[in-house]
Amino acid sequence: MTIQDVLNEVDELKPNMYKTGTKIGWINVLDKKVYNDIISREGYEGPEPEYSDLSDMETELLVPDAYGDLYTYYIMSLMEFNDGEIERYMNSSQMFNVKYNEFIGWYYYTHKQKR
Repeated sequence: MTIQDVLNEVDELKPNMYKTGTKIGWINVLDKKVYNDIISREGYEGPEPEYSDLSDMETELLVPDAYGDLYTYYIMSLMEFNDGEIERYMNSSQMFNVKYNEFIGWYYYTHKQKR
């Protein structure tokens, strides 16, 4: 899944007035969380992700396509929170948490743990 894929999906599902740079910043925060909480602890030695509105929109994100909708739910929950749509925020954040936990389970199941 690429930065552009996430942006396209979010904008299709929830038309919004948020700037692309803001949404990319949120993607950056989430990939840093994935990197620091999961991937770097398991022995991955690549660089920590760093995205901005100057990044190549075809940059592959850390979470594979099968779990990529967690980016969508994450961004939608932040937009809804900032828009004061608390019930929608609760739904989106709950879906994000479900998808994030599914990804964590898959990652630990499929990757050798660091000793």
